[in-house]
Amino acid sequence: MMTVKQWAGKQFWQFAIMIAALLLTFFMIAKVTSVASNKAPDMTLASQFVYIEDKQNELNIEKVVTLDEKSWATLLNRDELSWGMHHDALWLKATLPQLDRLSEWLLEIDNILIDELEVWFLYDGSRLDYYLAGDDIPLDDRQSEHAKFIFPIPEPSSGSAIELIIRARTNGALDLPVHVWKEPDYWVFQGEHNLVVGLFLGLLIAIGLSNLLFFITTGSSSFLFYFSYVISIVLTLATLYGVGYEYFWTSSSLLQMNGVAIFSNLSGLFAVLFGRATFDVDRVNSSLDKVLKAFALAFLSMSVLSFFLVYSTSIRIFIVVLALLVVFSIFLGIWVWFKGQTLTRVYVSAWLLVLISGLVISLSGFDVFDISSSYRYSPLFIIFIEALTFAIILAFEHRRKQAALQQTLSEAQDDLAYKVEERTLELQIALRELSETNNELEKKNALDSLTGIKNRSYFDKKYVAEVRRSRREQSALSVAMVDIDYFKRINDNYGHLIGDVCIQHTATLLQSLLRRPSDQVCRYGGEEFAVILPNTDREGAIKLLEDIRKALESSTVEADGHQVKMTLSGGIATSESPLSGNESTLLALADKALYEAKQRGRNRVVHHYLSEES
Repeated sequence: MMTVKQWAGKQFWQFAIMIAALLLTFFMIAKVTSVASNKAPDMTLASQFVYIEDKQNELNIEKVVTLDEKSWATLLNRDELSWGMHHDALWLKATLPQLDRLSEWLLEIDNILIDELEVWFLYDGSRLDYYLAGDDIPLDDRQSEHAKFIFPIPEPSSGSAIELIIRARTNGALDLPVHVWKEPDYWVFQGEHNLVVGLFLGLLIAIGLSNLLFFITTGSSSFLFYFSYVISIVLTLATLYGVGYEYFWTSSSLLQMNGVAIFSNLSGLFAVLFGRATFDVDRVNSSLDKVLKAFALAFLSMSVLSFFLVYSTSIRIFIVVLALLVVFSIFLGIWVWFKGQTLTRVYVSAWLLVLISGLVISLSGFDVFDISSSYRYSPLFIIFIEALTFAIILAFEHRRKQAALQQTLSEAQDDLAYKVEERTLELQIALRELSETNNELEKKNALDSLTGIKNRSYFDKKYVAEVRRSRREQSALSVAMVDIDYFKRINDNYGHLIGDVCIQHTATLLQSLLRRPSDQVCRYGGEEFAVILPNTDREGAIKLLEDIRKALESSTVEADGHQVKMTLSGGIATSESPLSGNESTLLALADKALYEAKQRGRNRVVHHYLSEES
């Protein structure tokens, strides 16, 4: 049993690791934010705009340019162009200040979720440039290849000012941050912005994939739901920051217009399933589990309906359901906490973070108050911290469950340990005996029954191995084929038994004259022998075969009162460069040399280089 001191120490280290991870995350966030905030637009045009609400959607550019100044309204808040959830078309007009003609300038409208957007640049009432953009136009059909709304500012023929007119309409929050950039500065800023977004999305994807691997290895549904949750929020952020539209669904304006609602609801669905599976809510309280199932069904339904509903409607429903889920999750976390799972305090903290941050962002979207553009990365930070917190919860909770399971298994294993050990010992003895028997059989199968040296089967394997080693190590290799001369006469004159004695004598002589352990002689068939000589050049192979030939010639076999004299013919093939081509080439060349030795009168050794024949 775990003592109180051990339990306290374990809890301390769990929360120490969690706090360290969060501190590291905050440090990284601060660093990345400082990098992304180095560049700012040269000017913001909010204070210079006047606007007209086109509630009947009856205005066009020809009518707008003829309106007098009294028809235009002035913004009450001159710092931000924000109308909250406003669905009527708006026309805005401003006069661009004098710009440095030596520089290239860009106009940026920093809200990629605007459904309809038209921009005119006018000079003395005449059109200089016109751009049509917005989420309802697939990226592939836009004039610009970027998800961001950026437009080059034309240069008039003289130094007069340019008039800017914008028409915008959207089903979401109508925010129009309009900035003017020097082109090089904007692309530097955009690169830093892409770095920030890519970094956080990459970290989230890495966290998600690691949990997918954990699911594959453990089979725990908590890891699968967490992976699905992370991928859903990655898709939500990819939509929010234009990454998905620019790189993945460039031809689908539907996903860009409704993607935030679709993927946000999927995130809510998998967050519910994650909490339910991680804390075993179905075992804690069946009534609370039914509520969670209802939330899951609601998010799933809204995710499907978001393909068809107006974005403003679906996102409003999502915010309401999310707020209810957060409140319920906090209650559920406290409930489970009092049931003994102290780690749920972190779960409650994570949902409190989501509640506060979500309310701030949502109220800003409804134009209750404005969030400064310096907080453009706040959704990234909030979601990343929440995902990291959930990952910590999942890791510790999984470890707790594994420890409990391990304890149960340990108790069962104690009862079986002796029997398993005993059976294992018996099996090891049987396997050892079987291995020894197999080794003996393998050795016997490699020996020639008449001579006791290696047989043809062994030679075939040994030859291929030595050829490959010679090729790999770029070393010389010689192969010799040896045949007893006129052996048929010996059998005819003295009989097969004496012929067998002659073969045994020759095999013994060959074996005794080999100089190195790596050299190998094998009975190739009948009265023919094969010799493998690794790392042996031409001179060494010829000298060895000549010594064998002379030794056999000078020896006499005595059997059954008969004295038999024998000679042999030998063919050698040597490769002193890396052997290429077919592995049987060298052996075929040695066999050819043996045939030539017999043709020249026998009792001689003939040698060939492989290069001479190839």
